[in-house]
Amino acid sequence: MTGEGVPVWVGVASRRITAVLKSTRSLQITVGLVLGFFLATYFLLPKNLYEVQGESVRWIVSMVFFSVGILMVLHFPLVGLPFVIGVAPILLMLRTGGAVYGNGVELFYLVAAFAAWYKLPRRNCGRKLRIRGRLWLFLFLALCIVLAIFAGMGRSAMILPVQCASFYVVVYVISTRISLEGFRLTLYALLTGCATMLAWVASSSGFSRVLETRLGDDLGVNSNLIGQFAIYLICSILLLLMLRQDKRIGAFPLLGLLTAATVIILSGSRVALVQLGILFLVTFIRFRVIRLLTLTVSVAVVTIIFAVDRGIMGEAASIMESPVYGHLSSFAFGSREDLNDLAWQLAAESPIFGVGPGNFIRYSQARGLQNESGEGLYQHNAIAGTAAELGFVGLALFLMWFLTFLGSSAAGRSYSLFIVAFSALAMAEGVSHGLFLSFFGSLPFLMAVVVERFVYQQKLVIRACAFHPVPA
Repeated sequence: MTGEGVPVWVGVASRRITAVLKSTRSLQITVGLVLGFFLATYFLLPKNLYEVQGESVRWIVSMVFFSVGILMVLHFPLVGLPFVIGVAPILLMLRTGGAVYGNGVELFYLVAAFAAWYKLPRRNCGRKLRIRGRLWLFLFLALCIVLAIFAGMGRSAMILPVQCASFYVVVYVISTRISLEGFRLTLYALLTGCATMLAWVASSSGFSRVLETRLGDDLGVNSNLIGQFAIYLICSILLLLMLRQDKRIGAFPLLGLLTAATVIILSGSRVALVQLGILFLVTFIRFRVIRLLTLTVSVAVVTIIFAVDRGIMGEAASIMESPVYGHLSSFAFGSREDLNDLAWQLAAESPIFGVGPGNFIRYSQARGLQNESGEGLYQHNAIAGTAAELGFVGLALFLMWFLTFLGSSAAGRSYSLFIVAFSALAMAEGVSHGLFLSFFGSLPFLMAVVVERFVYQQKLVIRACAFHPVPA
């Protein structure tokens, strides 16, 4: 009993109920904001291969969203930061259709990262979590800035320093300051943004052309980007289950995982298929999936045999003849092989500091490696591109940072499964399509570090309770 005659458990229960209601309200607001942004920009999403919005539309959308997003992070960080992360897939899709400034998106996320750094309270994680590689990444960022200054600080030259700076803040600062509730809201927001984009692409492409073309090609959307959205959707689902300390995958999470895996196959993205294999290994180690996997495979086989007119052999033959399967089973990289050859050639010609950040596109255009609009192509391989633009000095700093970061872990552990797996996940995308040292590319590293923080803390609490049980 308390001094006022009210049982203690009543006060504890009241506080817990209040916390749950507050958390539920924040979740509803965050998800609602992401869905509201999608609805507000729905008519600006690309509808065909050659659709590009006008300059006035691009300016209005960029200014309105950027200002609102920064204000939300500054004044409502618990909801604002998850919101700006959750709408990242939608912004990337708007950038594809020319409805928002591409360089402005990178600058916006840099400002948002610094705003979150300013607003999120400092937490005592130094002794509990060791994030390695800070010095190497800082030296890499300094090199990018110096070379960009010598290159004249042009718009293309400053993109890489801006991306690296936002990456640094997200991975080394925000990951140590974000709360468990904030991270949970971030995962739900990212899940909502990815699921919204996948549903929109699937409905806009139409189901009549499944396997006839890679998902998103008819909209002018990069199919590999669709695969990344599906990968981030899977990551969000798995990490939410881990934070809840679930050992089993329920029906709805399993349905989401299977749907995302199907989207990866339909997108024809080979790197997303490799990433899916990495996530499957994490799932196999972390969850009890044997019975669920057996049941899923059995249902799929029965469905193919009885629901398809041509039977399993006829359907398998049609799948193997489809362009999607042809792309997944092919090891040819097309123009990317020429880009890799050009990158290493430029690195050999300027081995110390390269040709300068942002200059690879100019060289690729001069060699005839252009897109449909006549602009030069960027380097898809983060390693080859770094060697070409920043020389072998920049490449050495880059590789030293990555290899050192793999040793990050909670205090008392020699390594972290989450950090190794999610770093490999990000590197697979980096060496294939270049989405690495940027805000979007920093999300796997953010997920790995934060989950390492909270999952290991949960283990310590459980172990302490086991050795020191609470008396009855």
